[in-house]
Amino acid sequence: MIDAYSGLTNAVPGSGSNEFGAMHAQEIVIKYQAELADFQHNAIIINVNRTATESSPYEAARYAWKISPGKAARADIVVAVRFGIIN
Repeated sequence: MIDAYSGLTNAVPGSGSNEFGAMHAQEIVIKYQAELADFQHNAIIINVNRTATESSPYEAARYAWKISPGKAARADIVVAVRFGIIN
């Protein structure tokens, strides 16, 4: 209900609150038509929710990358995820 009134926010966000909120129609289509990712290799998933709107997915992933070189070396693939969708 709070999404119906612009400018209103909760003082304390609840569990899963980043799953909801106002979305553009195209964002809804992308979210619900996305295929499920099935990794066959060791993957590192980088959450770029905060920075992806300000730069390209590549630059957002570089900025958000907070991992030790040892852990990075064990990965076969690295993907950037924005609001649960691989970019």
